[in-house]
Amino acid sequence: MISNNGSDDNTENACLAYRNKFNFITYHNNGRNIGAQDNVLKCFELASGKYIILFGDDDRIQTGAIKQILHVLRSNTGIDLILVSSNLKSNPFSDGSFINLLQLVENFYYNIGNAGLFIYKVSLAKNVLAKHQFSDFNKSWPQTQLMVLGIEDIHKSSCLITEIKINAPGLHEQVMVYSSYYLYRTTFFDLIDSIESIKHEIDHKVYISSRSYLSRNLSQVSFNILQCGIFVDDTTLRIKTRKHIFSNLKLFNTKEKMYMSCIASILYLPTFLSKPLSDIFIFILKGRNGLIKKNKFVLAEKQKKSNQLNSKSNEIREFSF
Repeated sequence: MISNNGSDDNTENACLAYRNKFNFITYHNNGRNIGAQDNVLKCFELASGKYIILFGDDDRIQTGAIKQILHVLRSNTGIDLILVSSNLKSNPFSDGSFINLLQLVENFYYNIGNAGLFIYKVSLAKNVLAKHQFSDFNKSWPQTQLMVLGIEDIHKSSCLITEIKINAPGLHEQVMVYSSYYLYRTTFFDLIDSIESIKHEIDHKVYISSRSYLSRNLSQVSFNILQCGIFVDDTTLRIKTRKHIFSNLKLFNTKEKMYMSCIASILYLPTFLSKPLSDIFIFILKGRNGLIKKNKFVLAEKQKKSNQLNSKSNEIREFSF
């Protein structure tokens, strides 16, 4: 099922050609760009199968993955959600483990909404959408909210962890322009906003576990935000990030306030001070390899920005909040 979010290139003709050739393809065109959030929700609303797996236009699927997915679904009855663990850095559960919602958010709160990492029962999503307007959902993570709310409604949910490989190397890092603001929003703030906005509809333990997950990963998230803010962003982006941080400090707990306040304060510094100080800090924490990795990342991001400015196509893009 393809939901075209108002593309102004040849996407329509390509999709119609494939639909005419293969009767298993369903195609929908929003007619205009309704935003990433609403387009994701539209996919769940339009889905007619029993399960849905979400892919963006920059994602790719492994050869043979569909056959593996069907084998897992047919071998295990009553699955509500499958989480693919093969691409995760950390997973305390063995392949084929069944876990509950509390364990899911405690260990994978950020991961569960990533394209290609989850397979979700459509009926559960539709039950949630029947009670909510599209505007009720978060800009970055509406799919995460759909899953948490849908599984929350079930007294005995069945979430399966599997190591089957679904995601092939995609194009996300090649086409998405990163910035401190983008990373701050997608890996931190919007995840907080997602769970805060539904906290009164879910068990308090699920809410606490989600926030605990974010606190445990705060150091790495902060490092990633600062890496972009100091070495990649222009002044306008740095101002945008720190303004958003300071205006939303009330949402953060004590530890989060400390980290985010430090980030915002560092982004006040002129780059001739912040860059050498950051290089020293990275070298102390991660050694020479850390600096090499940082320099490679910065070079790639600057090249993408240059390509974006000089290109007439919309292949390279920024996420719109």
